[in-house]
Amino acid sequence: MRAPVSFALILACLSVALLSLLGTQPQRVAILFYPVLDSSGLLPLLASINSPVAILRSLSPMLLHFGELHLVFNMMWLWYFGRQLESAQPRWLFIVLILFCSFVGNTAQYLTSGYNNFGGMSGVVYGLVGYTWIVHSFMPRSNLLINNKMFVVFVIALVAMEFVASSLIASAAHLGGLVAGLVAGVVVVGLYRFALGRAAIGS
Repeated sequence: MRAPVSFALILACLSVALLSLLGTQPQRVAILFYPVLDSSGLLPLLASINSPVAILRSLSPMLLHFGELHLVFNMMWLWYFGRQLESAQPRWLFIVLILFCSFVGNTAQYLTSGYNNFGGMSGVVYGLVGYTWIVHSFMPRSNLLINNKMFVVFVIALVAMEFVASSLIASAAHLGGLVAGLVAGVVVVGLYRFALGRAAIGS
């Protein structure tokens, strides 16, 4: 039996956290920082991605964490949403969702901040929140564990973090991940429900 992707990601994040001493030794994992690309706009940035290494490094900041709370919060919600999505839909779809939310969140953070030494799974977590909420709302037979109140709490937390600790968190990554998840949810619902006529994802 194959190990869940979310479990593998958690192990990777824990390993990186151990290697970097929870981000206090960032030079040890500098290879995981977002690549230095053209930050003048999205199209110039995309055009400056010219190698597989740059593509991988645009995703790898999701493995970085800075502090115990940062790590625990992200791993808890990654497991919560990851395990139910992996059991409800094809594995390849979950992997594509993770990569898409990671790239969008990381790229949004890089373009808005101008620096590349950020990290965290929060953008992906918010992507999973948005995706799960959309699928649950339009395809309730998928039996995903989320409701409107839970979604609103996540959005309120996103706004609150921006006001309280905007200099300490990657707000653009959170928002970018959320938008990516919402968009992915709309696309998947459109495919499964309206194009394929199915009542649940993966059915």
